[in-house]
Amino acid sequence: MVLNKKEKNLMEYIYKCAQEKGECLITPIDILNNISFDLDFREEEIEPTMKALQAEEYFAYDHVYKNDELIYAIVLKEKGVRYERDKKTKRKKIIQSLILAAVTALVGVLVRVIVLSIAN
Repeated sequence: MVLNKKEKNLMEYIYKCAQEKGECLITPIDILNNISFDLDFREEEIEPTMKALQAEEYFAYDHVYKNDELIYAIVLKEKGVRYERDKKTKRKKIIQSLILAAVTALVGVLVRVIVLSIAN
């Protein structure tokens, strides 16, 4: 599944927090303060987005309360640990596809020019 912008931004932040130990504790305020400001991400969207990422097996999480403040206890799963590497691999494949398309178009133009010059 391809992540939407909100899921991607949240996963970026969680990965950044959890990459050393594979786990982290974060509050909804931490999340909102670290999500891109140009993204309209509201507190009531955190839970559904967290559930979607958990369903995709990026991480497991639980609710912890300290002094009546909600804290998410997050543990990265295998897919979550590979998140950054998979992102780089996807980017590399897209670049390779674009280069292949450009080379193919260039060869097509070159063949056309050669055929036209032979025909004349």
